[in-house]
Amino acid sequence: MKKVAIAYRGFFNYKKYSKEGLYQGYFSEIENALNNHKKMIHSYFDDYEIDCFFSTYDIDKKIEEIYKTNLEVKNISYLRKDGWYDSWKPLLHHTQNLINDIEEYIERTRNQYDFLVFTRPDILFKSHINSFSIDTNKFNITLEHLSGNCDDNLWIFPIKYFQSFKESINELNLKNMISHEINYCLKKRGVSINYMTNYAPNPESDGSDMGHKVFSFCR
Repeated sequence: MKKVAIAYRGFFNYKKYSKEGLYQGYFSEIENALNNHKKMIHSYFDDYEIDCFFSTYDIDKKIEEIYKTNLEVKNISYLRKDGWYDSWKPLLHHTQNLINDIEEYIERTRNQYDFLVFTRPDILFKSHINSFSIDTNKFNITLEHLSGNCDDNLWIFPIKYFQSFKESINELNLKNMISHEINYCLKKRGVSINYMTNYAPNPESDGSDMGHKVFSFCR
């Protein structure tokens, strides 16, 4: 059976947590988001064996239990809590954690993945990814911004680009670049990129969705 690794980075809805702390409704929101992902993303890989990896912050074991109850979790890594307010560096460190954990799992189990998905746990998809323009032979990114940068909330790509992806994340970190610039690093390495949707200005938006209507944030 084919295999896909879905890698989640970051802490679920930090803004709400920082204001209201942990409460039952917060845990319910996590479960609702995971159910949304299973319906809108995971089901795309119905014919695959799905493994999940997390890199987050060690706040409460109940969150870890929710992940493990709802998904086939192979590993959860943690970053220290300091530095949360710097959104770029932790994001890249979370991604490096996930890359290392997936590599270690492949080496330890001798099982290879066919596809990799990198995303975050605190977004709700508005439609099934079947409705996106996905090219299974390319590195799929949600969209290209008007600036030439790209979205960093959903990346789907075949295993053949894993090494180039790893090198690109390392380059972003070393050069103090932001995750929205990963498309430049990938292109430099000969990676073929497919943008799954087009930039479409939303007059009802405050601009935080960067013009696309693929997902919303849990805030």
